[in-house]
Order: sequence, then C-alpha cells, then structure tokens
Amino acid sequence: MTRRSPTLQVLVGKAPSDGRTARVACLIDAGLRTSVIARPILDQLGLVPGELRTICILTNGTGIDRQVAEAYLEVNGRGATVPVAFGEPGDANLVAGEALHAMGWMLHPFTRELLPLNRDASLSASYSAVAR
Repeated sequence: MTRRSPTLQVLVGKAPSDGRTARVACLIDAGLRTSVIARPILDQLGLVPGELRTICILTNGTGIDRQVAEAYLEVNGRGATVPVAFGEPGDANLVAGEALHAMGWMLHPFTRELLPLNRDASLSASYSAVAR
C-alpha cells in the first residue's frame, strides 16, 4: 500500500500587509521546526536571507544548515509570521509542524487530515488525562 505524502497550498509573503505573495505547494513535515521554501520564490518576494542555522539533524547526526528569514505563511485564511529557510536546489518545499501550529492548524497523525487547532480543547483533554 502506498501512502500519499500530505501536501498543502501555502500562501507565502514577506508580511501580512505586503502585496507580494506566492502560492506554493508544500509537503507537510510535522516534526520540522522551520519551514523550507525555494530560494528563488523567497528572493522574488523580497525576503532577505539571514543567519545560517541548523534547521534539521538527520538520524545519522548530520546537520542541515540553511539561511533563515521571517516570512508570513497562510493556509485557508489562517496565517502567522514564522521562520522560513531558503531552500537550495533539490530541497522540497516544506511547511513545518510548528508553522501549522502557529497558524492555528494541526495534522491528525493517523488520518493525515489538517484540522483547526482548538487550544482550549487540547489543554482540557491533556489535563483530564493527567488527573485520572
């Protein structure tokens, strides 16, 4: 059985009020902290590459370093300003789990469905589980 990787159309911009945006098809990586968007797209939007950061450590201990800037990402009308790495040739466009969370979304781990994040419900559920 082949399972499709979850993809998402993400609106990318320099800032929420900036008129320049691009709609980018991204894979969802729920474990990633920093989203990755192709450098030419971010350059076209006027984002300036910042410091080099280790954005991912592979299981063999190898770090992946990319330049990072703050960008505005939006999915289905919910957006947030989050760290975004400048993707190099061969890098996939990725929306990070932390970016989804900042935008008010969560990825269901079993169904791979994108769901609105209900912060109050998730807090009360975790508290009631601990109280038992």
